Amino acid sequence: MAVVKAHTAAEHLLRDYESGQSDQDRHNGWRYFLEETDLVSGMSADEATKLRQARLERRESEFLNKPLLSLTSHCSMAYRRLKRR
Repeated sequence: MAVVKAHTAAEHLLRDYESGQSDQDRHNGWRYFLEETDLVSGMSADEATKLRQARLERRESEFLNKPLLSLTSHCSMAYRRLKRR
């Protein structure tokens, strides 16, 4: 992971990473990608990775704790409406 300030710099770094990637890794599905972040450019890769992972885990936890509309009940309601017609 690298945190850089400008989109153009990120694209150049991405190309550098991809050119150094083995064919086997690419074939196995390992890819590099760009994403916007509020992390400070130039921070260590280890620190950035830890922060990104912690944020991801927090979002997943929040999502899993949210009550969701049951897809089954939603489909059942739609089916009953269609059946009445």
